[in-house]
Amino acid sequence: EEAPVHPRGFFTGKPLYVTGDLIHYGYRNFQHYFDSLNRQTTLEAEKMIKKRTRFSYFTMIRKMIDRFAKSYFLKGGYRGGFLGFIACMFNSYYQFQSYLKYWEALENEKSRRNNQ
Repeated sequence: EEAPVHPRGFFTGKPLYVTGDLIHYGYRNFQHYFDSLNRQTTLEAEKMIKKRTRFSYFTMIRKMIDRFAKSYFLKGGYRGGFLGFIACMFNSYYQFQSYLKYWEALENEKSRRNNQ
């Protein structure tokens, strides 16, 4: 899939099974993670701008809480101890930062219209 944020892979053919551990080291350190988070949330906000996603403070807060709850409780982030908690907090922060950047873009657009 051609997508700037979270592209999906599609598989055709007979499914196979992984018999060993699959370890994915996505980030070298926290700085690398923060750089990636900043870039990805910008792309997410741009996607929201193109879709003209409806913005509300309630939705922003709800999505933050929902993202944390899903990753911490349902997906077992609590089993990761302190690092699991941090990862789930960052998942939540991803939603917040994306919506914040989207809100800022909407405000800038409103300001440009008012100054014309």
